[in-house]
Amino acid sequence: MTIDEVSRRRIQLARKRIEIDLGDTLPKNFDGGFKHYRVVQVNQATLDDLDNFDIETGMFVDSKGYQIHFLESGFDDMITPFSSQKLGFGEGATGEETILLVGYCQTDTSIN
Repeated sequence: MTIDEVSRRRIQLARKRIEIDLGDTLPKNFDGGFKHYRVVQVNQATLDDLDNFDIETGMFVDSKGYQIHFLESGFDDMITPFSSQKLGFGEGATGEETILLVGYCQTDTSIN
């Protein structure tokens, strides 16, 4: 049995135990499943560009002082795949809204 298989089995057993212990007190949308993350290789130029990101405008400033839109900067769009539409739920939340909502739920922060 591989480490991956052992880990998956432990998560499945933990989910079952949580469902038994907490039963009806769990939220209806309780996941208890797996989370998948992707790691991408970055180069030094990309890391250097992070210093030139203007959070107010959402733009990068290149070495000549020109502003470059995020999607034209060479960075992958890692936010849009979390939108309701990309997750297969039709129209609804943007990727940013989904990420913020998940963060609020995990930290018990009020959504209002």
